Amino acid sequence: GALFTEYTDLFIESELISRKVAYILGIIVVCILIYVGIKKGILSKIRMDFDEINLDTMFKATFLCLLCTILGVIFTIFLLSFSDSAWVVSSNINSDNGALSLSEKIVFLIATAIGAPVVEELVFRGVLIGILRKYTNVRTSIIISAVIFGILHFTSISVIFNAIVMGLAFGHMYVKKDNLALSITMHAILNCAVVMKSYFGLL
Repeated sequence: GALFTEYTDLFIESELISRKVAYILGIIVVCILIYVGIKKGILSKIRMDFDEINLDTMFKATFLCLLCTILGVIFTIFLLSFSDSAWVVSSNINSDNGALSLSEKIVFLIATAIGAPVVEELVFRGVLIGILRKYTNVRTSIIISAVIFGILHFTSISVIFNAIVMGLAFGHMYVKKDNLALSITMHAILNCAVVMKSYFGLL
């Protein structure tokens, strides 16, 4: 029992460290890409027209995200058949969410559901795909962007996989319409759902 607890604590501590490293690397990469995007004039060329979003595009985007979510769940279940360590499937390290005040939770919800999707889509879809398309084809640009996006969400193998799959979906949405609005909207909805479940106990 004591040995199991010790290993569990070690896994959770390792996951916390990996999250901190991922956050730091993510901030560095985002800052670099924003700088490059400004210097190369890529940011100013990115379209973000929310008026183009209609029920048809939302339905198709929702269906695509649902398929990606199902694929992620299947992959996670597959991983669990081999191991349930923190490096494979994220442990529940947010068990202290109840200690957060309602105002803190609301601030986190706004930052995660609005701030993060806008910044991440601008950087990883708008700027990064824009840079990569100068050197390779569209499909490869989307894949590379999604992989980098996934790696920078590193907390476990399952999280990386899910982020990569969603990155592919968001990249497809952006490139198909040449409009970042749809991927931002879907990204915001997904993030909001995760926060509502993890921090508010809803969904």
